[in-house]
Amino acid sequence: GLCVTFSTPATGYVVGGAGMFNVTTNGGASWSSQTASGYGLNDLLASDRTLWAVGDNATILHSSNGGSTWFEEQRSMYASLNGVALAGSIPVAVGEYGAIVRKDGSWNSQDPAVIRSVNWLAFADRRNGVAAGQYGLLMKTNDGGATWNTVAGISGDSYYGAEMADS
Repeated sequence: GLCVTFSTPATGYVVGGAGMFNVTTNGGASWSSQTASGYGLNDLLASDRTLWAVGDNATILHSSNGGSTWFEEQRSMYASLNGVALAGSIPVAVGEYGAIVRKDGSWNSQDPAVIRSVNWLAFADRRNGVAAGQYGLLMKTNDGGATWNTVAGISGDSYYGAEMADS
């Protein structure tokens, strides 16, 4: 799988290629498998039994019952999405070609004015977040992902992770 996350010590999830979705309810001793999408899934956000998964071909999936059923969200782009995080209660996803989408009612594309892929993002709280990507791309937001500003990177290498401490 491309992403492994746990919402409780016992309940965990794995997503990956070809829409793979696995769940454990016993701390990983055993897993059940299903297909959540026809496209590869790159990241998963779990908050109790509410799940958000993002992946290839702008796939955005939502489940409110721990993955028993999935709802495919509407979007108006085709870039693959690499990461998803919550800005408070609002999901924000990032991906290829500088794609950043934020769900505040409906999914809205943000324009960070970059064409490099954004690989990962994290929020410290409902307002403050960072995103990292190709060729040293680092961005920050202080309005919950509505706008993003590029910051100087420490190298030209690509970043594949970001994390923020709670504020």
